[in-house]
Amino acid sequence: MPKLIHELQSPDVTALKPKVIAAEIEEIARGRRHFQQLLRENRDLLNKPGDYVDFTYRYGTPIFSKVATKLTEVSWYTVGYSSVRITVDKWGGKLQFAREDLEAATRDVLAESLFEAGLDYAEQVDTECKLALMKSVTSTYGSYPAQGSTLVTLPTGTQLLEVIAVTGSTTAWSSADYYTGKVELGATADSGFYATIEFRHSQLPSTQFRNAYSTGNFAFRDLQSLRDAISSQNYHPTTAVLHPESITTLLRDTEAKFLDASAYKAEGLLNGEIGKAGGLRLLDSTRQYPHLGLGIDPDHAGRFVIKKTLESTRRDMPWIYGLEYELWGFFKPGVIKPEAVAVVVNVGGTGASW
Repeated sequence: MPKLIHELQSPDVTALKPKVIAAEIEEIARGRRHFQQLLRENRDLLNKPGDYVDFTYRYGTPIFSKVATKLTEVSWYTVGYSSVRITVDKWGGKLQFAREDLEAATRDVLAESLFEAGLDYAEQVDTECKLALMKSVTSTYGSYPAQGSTLVTLPTGTQLLEVIAVTGSTTAWSSADYYTGKVELGATADSGFYATIEFRHSQLPSTQFRNAYSTGNFAFRDLQSLRDAISSQNYHPTTAVLHPESITTLLRDTEAKFLDASAYKAEGLLNGEIGKAGGLRLLDSTRQYPHLGLGIDPDHAGRFVIKKTLESTRRDMPWIYGLEYELWGFFKPGVIKPEAVAVVVNVGGTGASW
């Protein structure tokens, strides 16, 4: 529960300063973000001009090589530089309070409102970080399914993450094969019908997008697949984020040799960390897709660029005898090294295979 509100010296909560409101919400949200903690924070823009940061990295052949014979000139090697630009977004929220509620009740009225605001802030920011780590983009696709068929295959190469909505002759879908990009639509009376599918898909390299070993179950082999995808790119995976349903099936896999977090809590646990398996720290998050597992090297994968931490302004509303607090934050998560991230799909949830 919130602490700052109850630590105030003044009994008049209507005199609460906006910066305390913002600090309270930020404090509540911080401990409930599972995906954001996997991105390194960048504060180069904090309270400074500009709204983007360019992250430069080297690519090309190795600079050094072994020279086999004496007096042999070393060869030139091509070294190039590229960059990833992360441009911050502006996020806003608003809270309103009736003054009579604050004056007649205890501070718990305000504390509960801020607690709920903090939970919502954590949800929105963490979901944004989740989508950024998977390099998710949103697209639509329309198709006439063949007569008597309700199966739609998305364009070749689609690495499906989520079916957002289906519109047209039918508005329902029953299952999907996320690896092959096939979506099974709901039944319709039309023999030939048109459907438009709105979906999220990943732009990670194809080498980092893996299929489950066994559809509908997250097995230890899938954990190994995440590790292999990242390790083969010369990065060091340390963490995996799974939905509770996937965690349950993994725990039933005798090969996993799961180690409960209580056995090593002195190391300092991440938010949502429940244990280790296969050398990876396992985070449990209901924000994760039930049909998907995420592996990551947090040291190299991405950044969380902050231009302005959450701040608040207060406005008195005498015409309704109320108070209003507006909240603003400027930030953006982004992936710098997509090869330091891996995804395995069809591990549970509504996964199907044809």
